[in-house]
Amino acid sequence: MNRKQETGDRLDEVLDPSAFHHAADAISASAVRAHDAGTSLDAALTAVSDILLGKPETVRLALACLIAGGHLLLEDLPGMG
Repeated sequence: MNRKQETGDRLDEVLDPSAFHHAADAISASAVRAHDAGTSLDAALTAVSDILLGKPETVRLALACLIAGGHLLLEDLPGMG
């Protein structure tokens, strides 16, 4: 088999329609999981924001830190709780 035939065979494998179908299914499944995660995060942000009033940006950043597995130090003015 010459080099041109090998390249053509590999190109046929890459352009196989079933490969595109599998990739599209994987992307759709990822989009659904991302949407579900976003819905859950919105619910968590709402629940925490109902308790910690007036600090939406702090709540959002704290939740992002906790999800990422990082450490978090909360500081505020004395007496703010």
